Amino acid sequence: MSHLQIVFDRLKDGAIPLPSKRDTPPHNRIANGLCERFHRSMKVALRASLKDDSWCDRLPWVLLGIGTTPKEDLQSSSVELVYRQPLRVPGDFIPNASVPWSASLQCSTHLSRAEAFVPVPTSWHSLPQSRVPDNLRTVEFVFVRRNAHRGCNPRVLLQCSQCTE
Repeated sequence: MSHLQIVFDRLKDGAIPLPSKRDTPPHNRIANGLCERFHRSMKVALRASLKDDSWCDRLPWVLLGIGTTPKEDLQSSSVELVYRQPLRVPGDFIPNASVPWSASLQCSTHLSRAEAFVPVPTSWHSLPQSRVPDNLRTVEFVFVRRNAHRGCNPRVLLQCSQCTE
């Protein structure tokens, strides 16, 4: 008798007690508290930065601000802990240049970069057309493929018909 059969027999006989139902929450309370605290601080930051109802436009900037804000107890930001270097926020990308910054020029630059993106062409995932080789039309024995255990003997071909899908 195998070990698995012995365990199943003991389970059926009641020798091994089955676990009883436990009334515990399906989540980790500590991790859930961390998520709720982050969610609360994110909502406060969103409310502080909103001027109208378009919160989804402000969300990436709020998340960028939360990620780059240094934490007092860690002496670094959460982004620095992940990437081991400070994140370059968009203001850091603009060097001190003699030409003044222009919103319309910046917008046109971003639009031209976005237009340069080319979508990846889709591919056709279908079954190929079935084809029966000519030399199979005169054979007496064929192997029949099934996704099950099969013997090694070839099957006798009783009737030849066209394979179509």
